[in-house]
Amino acid sequence: MKILGITGGSGSGKSKICKVLEDKYNAFIINTDIIGHTIISINKKCINEIINCFGESILDNNYNNPSPFINRKLLGNIVFNDINKLKQLNNITHKYIIPIVYDYINSFKYFNQKLCVIDCALLLDTELKDLCTDIWIIDADINVRLERIMKRDNISKEYALSRINSLQINIPLENSYKVIYNNDNFINTIYCIENYIKELLKWRK
Repeated sequence: MKILGITGGSGSGKSKICKVLEDKYNAFIINTDIIGHTIISINKKCINEIINCFGESILDNNYNNPSPFINRKLLGNIVFNDINKLKQLNNITHKYIIPIVYDYINSFKYFNQKLCVIDCALLLDTELKDLCTDIWIIDADINVRLERIMKRDNISKEYALSRINSLQINIPLENSYKVIYNNDNFINTIYCIENYIKELLKWRK
């Protein structure tokens, strides 16, 4: 099974590219953002660690909910404006996310799946990169990214910019990663996907 890592900043269009890979190439997609959102909603141990780190001000003021419920927007207001706090949050959540990714990959092997995709914004900062047969870095002009984030999440330009600034992809100087520039012309993006995927599926790893 080939494992493709997809990474890139917020608004770069990773999800749209993953959708193409899912629809056209029958890829299994592992979205670490979705896993992370689920964990901070239902995993009590993780929730308690986050509350202990950031305080009860991040909790939803819904008194009908008997269990602590983290308001992701309140938490985002803290971590997207302080890189050190974002690192603290990632250190907490990643130790819960990564084992789930391993579980998914192991289960996919039983189905003789040819292609699995790990969609992870911080892929290059985690051990998950070592699982990948190939890694694609998705990028787009900052104005394009801002517009996408504002439209998708219905947030202000300032808040969207803070998200972009909070996540900078550090690419090693010596690497074989492929970069896809995913601006408004999606035809060019499709062309890159088709060429890169043909190359990937020929590899024997």
